[in-house]
Amino acid sequence: AQGNLAWNLRAVDPNGGGYFIHAQWEKEGYLLTSIKIARVSQVWKYYVPGMTAVTTENNSVPNSFSLSQNYPNPFNPNTTINFSITRPGHVSLKVYDLLGHEVASLVNENLNCGAYKINFDAQDLSSGVYVYQLRAGDFIGSKKMMLLK
Repeated sequence: AQGNLAWNLRAVDPNGGGYFIHAQWEKEGYLLTSIKIARVSQVWKYYVPGMTAVTTENNSVPNSFSLSQNYPNPFNPNTTINFSITRPGHVSLKVYDLLGHEVASLVNENLNCGAYKINFDAQDLSSGVYVYQLRAGDFIGSKKMMLLK
């Protein structure tokens, strides 16, 4: 998500002190957090392997369900997948090898209608052709992508 997702929490304790917590995706797979309690600040950086973030592209309601071709394609090892859904509901986006084995589950949750993009990190996969499939309501769409290492 590269900084697109951030959370802030502010609170004041009854003794007059306060604390502030901030968490933000610094880049795909890294979570940067900072905490300030009273006048003491600490910052931590975590690597979360396999963690992907889904981000909304815009607030408009799409006219139809769609699954776009990933870009870049071929890729090494990161690629972006865009999709849009017209109704809120359960959405799954999975990646399969050519034998039909699931190698990654990128989305498996309820989403609101809108356009989305997701970054797929295939660092742990070998070179080859893979298929990604979007399921949302009655819509099922699939595309091929090529990983070249």
